[in-house]
Amino acid sequence: MSALLQVEDLRVEFPRGGRAAAAVDGVSFELAAGECLAIVGESGSGKSITCQALMRLVPEPGRIASGRVLFEGEDLLQRSESELRRVRGGEIAMVFQDPSSTLNPVFTVGHQLIDVIRTHWRCSRGKARERAQEVLAQVGFPDPAARMKAYPGELSGGLKQRISIALALACKPRVVICDEATTNLDVSIQAQIVELLRRLKDELGFSIVFITHDIGLTPHIADRILVLYAGHAVEEGPVRQVLDSPGHPYTVGLLHAAPSLSSERGVALPTIPGTVPPLGELPPGAPFVSRCPVAVAGECDTAEPGWTAAGPGHRVACHRFAHDGTKGTTWVR
Repeated sequence: MSALLQVEDLRVEFPRGGRAAAAVDGVSFELAAGECLAIVGESGSGKSITCQALMRLVPEPGRIASGRVLFEGEDLLQRSESELRRVRGGEIAMVFQDPSSTLNPVFTVGHQLIDVIRTHWRCSRGKARERAQEVLAQVGFPDPAARMKAYPGELSGGLKQRISIALALACKPRVVICDEATTNLDVSIQAQIVELLRRLKDELGFSIVFITHDIGLTPHIADRILVLYAGHAVEEGPVRQVLDSPGHPYTVGLLHAAPSLSSERGVALPTIPGTVPPLGELPPGAPFVSRCPVAVAGECDTAEPGWTAAGPGHRVACHRFAHDGTKGTTWVR
């Protein structure tokens, strides 16, 4: 598959203690048409900042220091602000974590949808209303005309998130970025939203960048996984290869910490010791070295690892894996 979106050596910096500290450091990945890429990691891993950078929405005082974001071959980082306004929401749309903070409480659902559609399509209000009702039906509302009259405050969290998805899909984007879009929902509603996104992706043909801290969600929606740690990509590959044969100790830790049907009731889940280092305080060497149970002394603490192939389309940035060729599940005790 040819790449619809290519991210090359992206670096995002924030000022910290009088110097520039990298929140995202050298991240690269590709997204094909009709594909879902899950970006996985703990809070502070750089997931959201990476995706904000794709649309040049990094909050100040942060800045995109280097790299390229190629959408259909054109670098979005080189486009003017007016050109980017047409891309945002029109070609690349975003579904945020908390719909309560993104939906305007004083305007009806219909008003907000029509406003977005007319901004990008320059169509009549009647045509925009038709499209608004069409997209509400697509996200599962049985009576779109009635739902157009509702205010966000009248809706549950799950219904608000469906409205957010409708807003993202209103102008038929090529890429939809879901930034922790299921985090604030209970488990049953979370499953409904994931299934809705998967079905709409298959029916409408758009691509998804699905940001999540829950690696257990990825097989239900993603084709491939990119694992980030402290702003660095540490593993990437097809979803089943990564989940069945993880190569990086951090990926293994995320998998062990995820609850499953086989988890024993009343028994605490394993955790990864420590926390992601604060911005600008990453130790020398491999990013994960301070928390890694299988670090190679004299190497992991001195040099950052390069990529090692782990299978077709599967790669791992880990000194231990490069030496042993051993899957991470045999290392962590």
